[in-house]
Amino acid sequence: MNIHFKEIITDLSGFCYDHYQIKDFGWGELSQLNPEDYAFPMVWLNPAPSNIAGNMLELNFEMIVLDLLDQAYANKLDSMNDTLLIGNDIVSQFWDDESTYGFTLNEEGVTASPFIGDWDAFTIGWVFDISLEIPNNLNSCAIPKK
Repeated sequence: MNIHFKEIITDLSGFCYDHYQIKDFGWGELSQLNPEDYAFPMVWLNPAPSNIAGNMLELNFEMIVLDLLDQAYANKLDSMNDTLLIGNDIVSQFWDDESTYGFTLNEEGVTASPFIGDWDAFTIGWVFDISLEIPNNLNSCAIPKK
């Protein structure tokens, strides 16, 4: 199976939209993340520096699972808990299931860092650093040339 960046975004967004708790999904540069444009809780996928290692492509992302805090911060604990669980659900779904998706999520390399207010005064959640391992066909005969 030859998986591409577009299929990865499609698979991850499809899972997010099917997940009962996730209300929205977006991807791209972090500067494009405007919390006013999305429903919460949501998942944002930010492509990060990646590696081509022979016949393997290691595609890295910052996966941000975020929610909105109310102005009194009364939902702080619930939001931190829920966004961590949502991120874990995504890791669980894509962990070691290459036969279904064509890529493997490297479960050894997932880190989760909490944040409050990084994109807006009232955002809260977790940033998961994820790495996807994808078979890479290094074959010059497959290059579309004229």
